[in-house]
Amino acid sequence: MRTTLLSLMAVCLLAGLPTRCAAQDGSAGSPYPADGSFSANGGPDEDVKYWDMHGNQGSFTVTWNMYQIPDTMDVYYGGTLLYSTGLISGTGQTTLSFGPGQSSLVRVVMNQGGNTDPGTLWTYTVRFTGNGDIQLTDSNDGSTIADGDTAWITGDYPPLMPALLATVSASQSGLVAWQLEVSWTRAGSHTVNKKSVAFSENYDETFNGTTELGVAWDIGSLLAGNPGGFFGGNARLQAILPDGTVRTLDFTILGDNPYPSDVLDYAATGPWFMPAIIAAESGTTVQFDNSGYPLFGPPDGWGVCQVEGQEPRPALPPNHSLASGVIWNWENNVDAAIALLRSKRGTALSYFNAVAAAYPAKYVAPPTFPGTQLSALDATTICLYNGAAGTLSVTLPGKRPKRFPYLFDPNTQTWYTQDNSHDYIATVWAKIQQLNLAP
Repeated sequence: MRTTLLSLMAVCLLAGLPTRCAAQDGSAGSPYPADGSFSANGGPDEDVKYWDMHGNQGSFTVTWNMYQIPDTMDVYYGGTLLYSTGLISGTGQTTLSFGPGQSSLVRVVMNQGGNTDPGTLWTYTVRFTGNGDIQLTDSNDGSTIADGDTAWITGDYPPLMPALLATVSASQSGLVAWQLEVSWTRAGSHTVNKKSVAFSENYDETFNGTTELGVAWDIGSLLAGNPGGFFGGNARLQAILPDGTVRTLDFTILGDNPYPSDVLDYAATGPWFMPAIIAAESGTTVQFDNSGYPLFGPPDGWGVCQVEGQEPRPALPPNHSLASGVIWNWENNVDAAIALLRSKRGTALSYFNAVAAAYPAKYVAPPTFPGTQLSALDATTICLYNGAAGTLSVTLPGKRPKRFPYLFDPNTQTWYTQDNSHDYIATVWAKIQQLNLAP
């Protein structure tokens, strides 16, 4: 066997062809490399050759010379005819695209069915021209993400991160080292010692993977399973090819808004007035602004429910004061708002119980909030969700002063009321009436 192989290699060398032609015959099991290093040639008989693109997607150039007597060439990828010359003579060239598909092989058929002129001759070469460019697709909608494009978080119910698949094709073989980096900066302000102080928090995510050249890297599964939840921002995808060549693709991950009916349906899991909270906070039911970035409302409100970061704020990331998922996933945003409302309701209930305990002989139940039909508990919960600034200062026996929209005077057995500085109780009540909500 060794003698035979060496003999074939000698023939190749004498013919001026690469020595590897001895081990490759252009069949489906032993295709020629599509690197322009080998020319196929023949005569009137039908000739079928397979060319290995080392990937399932890309582009390639076919260059031919049919000489004086016309011949035909048909180029296939899988069962799809990519190109047919018809019966032509002379030289020519075409560049074709293929994939994505299940194979890395392109099939070229010369003189399909045979040429009736026994004197014909032809030759051609095939060269992959994809240059290792990254092909990025989103299987959620079938779109192709080119450099500078956007991959979208869907507005579905439930929402979905982009289902990204990345491939790279080149006339090489071996492993590709992948890396995806996504970064976004959240900026706002918060109050320190009664002063507004600007802040920013960086959200960075990095994913790494390795695939064979031409095999897709399933980024979508990594994004969907990210422990930190949904995220978006500026993204850079990098592929290091087997020969050390680095390819990059820059894009953004942004968000598409849900249908209002879906948000209101989901909000029904919260307090009965939850839809009115949403209407008061974002005006509609949007998680993202017109550009696709998370909806921001000063000083630090985000998303459909304008959820704010926790206080006190952590000094450094990654201990973010507001989870990435709350910012980029509308369901998570509503969940966070519902959890906050339940917490505020607990605070309101504790307050009214503390007043009753402090003045057991004189306590009377608080009335509905003036100008509304909201119970004292609902009105206080709503107010505290937005903040108690501008409400009444309350000092119970043995306690520090706090602010609430209800103040009890035990001497006159009277409840005094005061909305916050944003008139939030009145605003939510107006939304309740518009939406025709009832407890």
